[in-house]
Amino acid sequence: MDYINLFTNHLNWFQKAGPRPAGSSRNREAGQYINDVFIKNGYEVETQEFPCCYWSHQRIELSINNTYLAAVPNSYTPPCSLSLPFETFSYVEELELSDLSNRIAVIYGQLTKEILTPKSNKFFNPKHHKTIISLLERKNPAAIIAISHEFEKPRPVIEDCDFNIPSVTVSAIDGLKILMHPESTIKLSIPCQRSTGNASNIIGRRTAGFDKKVIICANFDTKYNSTGAFDNASGTCALLTIAEILAHKDLNIGLELIAFNDEEYTAKGAVVYLEKYRNTFPKILSAINLDGIGNRVGVNCITSFETDSNINALIDNLLKKYPGIKRVDQWYSADHTIFLLCNVPTLAFSSMDFPPIVQTQWDNIEWVEPRKAQEVISFVLDYVGQMSDINARKPELINAKRQ
Repeated sequence: MDYINLFTNHLNWFQKAGPRPAGSSRNREAGQYINDVFIKNGYEVETQEFPCCYWSHQRIELSINNTYLAAVPNSYTPPCSLSLPFETFSYVEELELSDLSNRIAVIYGQLTKEILTPKSNKFFNPKHHKTIISLLERKNPAAIIAISHEFEKPRPVIEDCDFNIPSVTVSAIDGLKILMHPESTIKLSIPCQRSTGNASNIIGRRTAGFDKKVIICANFDTKYNSTGAFDNASGTCALLTIAEILAHKDLNIGLELIAFNDEEYTAKGAVVYLEKYRNTFPKILSAINLDGIGNRVGVNCITSFETDSNINALIDNLLKKYPGIKRVDQWYSADHTIFLLCNVPTLAFSSMDFPPIVQTQWDNIEWVEPRKAQEVISFVLDYVGQMSDINARKPELINAKRQ
């Protein structure tokens, strides 16, 4: 079976679909596409629906001294229309001492070094992110302007539907123009709307007759400003390709394929799945997450969690067969976290050493090399096949750590 053509056909569909944030019509179309592939290949399908925040906006207007500046609305920002003086802050201690009543807070430096994690993300939320968000809420400025460390087309610094202060992000170049005029007034208009939408995880299963199973997962949503060909259409298309190939294989274990939703902001899809199926986790022999694979100028990588000596030996032997995949330190900010926290042997695939295209408008199909994606697909197929064989011969070998 031609893995590359299968993968490429799926990737072309997702590239044409464009941005697909949770709750959007394109997100629902992507979910239906995944659903159709699973059904066509004989999988029992569950659509696991949950509410989410949906947000839309129009053109932002930001100016200082009658000079208009390019601004990116921070995802999920509430609307505003105001003209006010501003204060600037580059670190937490400085912000702590401020009085921002009826003023705009302009933040930069340490405060905008990283994209701040939404408060509701239960699996990845660094302490310094929570400190910054909490402090901004306590000071309650009329609006926030975040100066990015990026020189052009910056990514939003704040992305939280539970954060109720109007905010935008500007590039380092435009931010400099603000910092050079500290006594001026800023005019800011953000026409936008937040509403409740619906999103769904799409789950394909072939588990009849088996007590134990392997899970393979990938998220299919994107952020609002990104087509997400690499992050994470690449992982989703690998998942669909694997689904098509394994549909024709006789396995001695159950198989569950999960297309998670809303990973890019809150990880709510993973939370919903965990809440419903936590009691089935002891039946999972291994979970595999595919999140940004096959980067054309990067390197495929793998990390593992809660794996015993038998599974580690299996991984090491496969890495000899696939030298283009490099083993790296553990990383947690993705959907595989729900499995490792429940002591499930977990593998996570991604890419490393590539330009900063993730969650940007530059994340298009040119960044994905199907032959590199094929290497990850082949690794996963071999891994599942060997797990199946081992479980058929001597299941205690891969269950030993969890007895």
